[in-house]
Amino acid sequence: MNCNKTPSLLLYLIFVLAITFNSCKLPAFLMKGKKTYEFDTAELHKQTQRIGARMTSIDSIAQVVGTGICDDINMVDTLQEQYSALCNMLQAYNFDDKSLLEVANCVVKEKTIEFSTPPKYDWFQEEMLPVDSLLNLIDNNSKKLLKRLKRDCLKRYETCRTIIKNRKNQELIKDIKELVAIKNLSDDEFFKDSTSISKKVRKYRAGIGDGERYSPFYQSMVRALAEDVHYRLAHEENQQRCNRAHIRWADLEKFYISEEHICEAIYIADKSARKWDITIDSQWVSTQKEISKNCALKPRGCMCAYAINYDADAELENGTCIGCMDPLALNYCPKANRQTNAAPCKYAACTNGCFEEELSGSAIQRMYPLFKKGRDELVQTDSMCITNRCGCTNPCASNYDSTATKDDGTCSGVVCGCLDSTAVNYAWRNGKNSITKHDSTLCHWNGCTNRCAKNYDEKARNNDGSCICETITAIELDRMITEARFGAADRKYDAKLLESEFKSLLSRSIKKYSDIDFNRIGADLVIDVLMSEMKIQSGSVGNFELGVYQFRPIIEMVDILIEFLIAKSKEEELVSNMMSVKLVGEADGHPIRGEGIEFKNTASVMEEGFHLFPNGTNTSIGNIRNGGLDFTPNNTRTLHPNQRFNENETLAFLRAYMVKQQIVTILSGYADLENKILVGAMANTAKGRKYRKVTMSFTLVGFYKEMEERMEVDNTEIARLKEAKLFFENNGYPDATITYETCPCIEK
Repeated sequence: MNCNKTPSLLLYLIFVLAITFNSCKLPAFLMKGKKTYEFDTAELHKQTQRIGARMTSIDSIAQVVGTGICDDINMVDTLQEQYSALCNMLQAYNFDDKSLLEVANCVVKEKTIEFSTPPKYDWFQEEMLPVDSLLNLIDNNSKKLLKRLKRDCLKRYETCRTIIKNRKNQELIKDIKELVAIKNLSDDEFFKDSTSISKKVRKYRAGIGDGERYSPFYQSMVRALAEDVHYRLAHEENQQRCNRAHIRWADLEKFYISEEHICEAIYIADKSARKWDITIDSQWVSTQKEISKNCALKPRGCMCAYAINYDADAELENGTCIGCMDPLALNYCPKANRQTNAAPCKYAACTNGCFEEELSGSAIQRMYPLFKKGRDELVQTDSMCITNRCGCTNPCASNYDSTATKDDGTCSGVVCGCLDSTAVNYAWRNGKNSITKHDSTLCHWNGCTNRCAKNYDEKARNNDGSCICETITAIELDRMITEARFGAADRKYDAKLLESEFKSLLSRSIKKYSDIDFNRIGADLVIDVLMSEMKIQSGSVGNFELGVYQFRPIIEMVDILIEFLIAKSKEEELVSNMMSVKLVGEADGHPIRGEGIEFKNTASVMEEGFHLFPNGTNTSIGNIRNGGLDFTPNNTRTLHPNQRFNENETLAFLRAYMVKQQIVTILSGYADLENKILVGAMANTAKGRKYRKVTMSFTLVGFYKEMEERMEVDNTEIARLKEAKLFFENNGYPDATITYETCPCIEK
């Protein structure tokens, strides 16, 4: 098996969003029989079933716990995206009569698939390798995440619920709500009933209580609000009251910074935002602290000058500093309660490359175990460096330093150099310069001798490993390999060529109303058709009559398009097995003429399903092709002969229904095709167009792949690109810091 083969572009595009696949191994569920080549899905069934059960449990816990309580919840979305990619990959094998895998709800059914010829078996082996890798990744991740969610998130959630449901805490929350309401009264309302307010506040203070039954967070908030009200009752002249309120608000600010009572904080923020016309959160509490600080005896705040929330007016530390928490750092904050990416630690180090002792990488980690790359900073400190070893190393320079071991680029007055034209560093190679005296000891013939490198030097005799390869990524290489595989097919089945040939078959009347676009999407052929400004025309087509009116250009377009595709593929069966179609028939805000239109078909349309979209829905081709619309029928319509109607919805439904029936009639004998064609109607009074519109998107699944397999493909280019991919996988993909002995040839 050639493990360097690239999966089909369809699977690759789905797969690349979830995982970068670099391994090359045979999945555990593939085996070779004695007479046939077999694919056994038993293990795949067990694994997908197990993962599905875990995902259900993970989703259930995530729904219950919600966000804000546990960091592990943030990983659920990533895992769900990976699982969705896996389901799409599995479903891609369940798209036609062959149904290599039978998939229901992302679980593979147990069965054994037999291949009579090695090529087909080898192809399927390659296609299943990404599936196996993604399966194993999700299997491991889901197992670990579920364990952490149960152990940490769910446990913390239950603890939070116990705290919130505590009857005493609920009483405190009620007191907080009433105190906030009193605090926000106007002066007239407040002092009009000041005696009653004073009694209430004393009652609130008396009801706080002590002991573990009460949350310290809610206790501090009641006390802070009570002191605020007392201060206002004293006409803001009792500084001691203000000072006590400031102390309480400063304590609450500390709770928010340290996240000591996150459960209570999240609960009251959510409850207040929804029901109290105010949001009690960290910002609100900090505002109250700042207001009360103006009259406090000893203002409280963060007194560490290195903290990002340093308060220059504070006279007492209240434990709210957000800053560096490592005692080894230059900007260490002893009282810091939190450290974020916005508050990096700064460490003394020798970062100057012109010194013999340069501290970086693992040396920094050994010296400062808490150093976090990407957050913390290194500060150049001369005392950390040993000996200055840099200087001018050119003996021809006026400031030549014989003790220097590393050139620092400060050489001046250079008069000698290499004037041997065969040398790589020939002084005049790139034009005249100040070198006038030849020094043979300075000449060298080292450089990159690989012709495929960007810096290939034809003068170099000795390869010094300095080759710089063309910049490219794994994704770009995979794309080039895929394009090479389909290259031969492209020359004959180019999307623009097909579009041009098809349009040449259309009459002027059809071209007038149509907008056609052949799109190449992976291995598929996608054809978008927009029929706009469709006037109702007289006459009939086939067995379809709608009074004396008919949408003739649509029917003719469908006939010509399918005949064209059959002719191109030279097999009617091929087109019908590949084809899926999506249609949207739109209605507008104009009433149907006269007394309506009479449905004259000899047979009724019995309970035909359709989907009615609400006003303003985007029914563009891009939206229906990319799955933006739900085509699952949510209505049925039964129309009987000689029935009159004047609803625009019904007219749109009939128009799309006739297009559907026309396709089914042309490709009759393939029962599965009808199920692939979905009909929709839209009540679109918002657009107010003069005429109706039909939007269609035809997809021939695997068209290019099938055409490619029928043609001879030049494997030379593919082999060269695969060799380049293997080279970079072993040596690292190129960037500004990587050099190589040789470089693979990427371009022709």
